Amino acid sequence: MRVGLHALGIGDGARPEVIRAVAAAAETHGFARLWCGEHVVLVDAPASRYRS
Repeated sequence: MRVGLHALGIGDGARPEVIRAVAAAAETHGFARLWCGEHVVLVDAPASRYRS
């Protein structure tokens, strides 16, 4: 089984040094893929009147 990791692209996870460190650690631990969010906007704390 090949396992991937989706862990980057928002907040501190969007900083280049964090991306490099996570990518190196994922490779070291045998992850097959590393995914990053590709949205133009990713919201840390969404504010909505519909949110409970």
